Amino acid sequence: MACEFFDEGKLARCTAVCGLLIPSHHERENYCRTDGHVTCPTFKLYQLNQAPVPQEQYYALWVPPAPRPSARADAEQPLSVAV
Repeated sequence: MACEFFDEGKLARCTAVCGLLIPSHHERENYCRTDGHVTCPTFKLYQLNQAPVPQEQYYALWVPPAPRPSARADAEQPLSVAV
C-alpha cells in the first residue's frame, strides 16, 4: 500500500513536508509507493511531530553534510596574486 502522504499527481509530492516537495526517485520507489513507507525517515518524523515536517528538517534527514575541509587542504590552496 502506498504512503498516505504521497500525492501521485502531476508533481508526485510528499504532503508530509511543508511546501512543495517532490521526493527523489529513490524515495518514491523504496518508500512512497510501497509498504516501506512505515520505515521512511520522513514518515517517522511526521509521526513524531504530528504535523508537516519543515523543509530544513527534511533535508537534514536526507542530504549528508558537506565534508569539512582539512587544514592541509587549506594550506595546499594556491594564493591568488592581485595584479
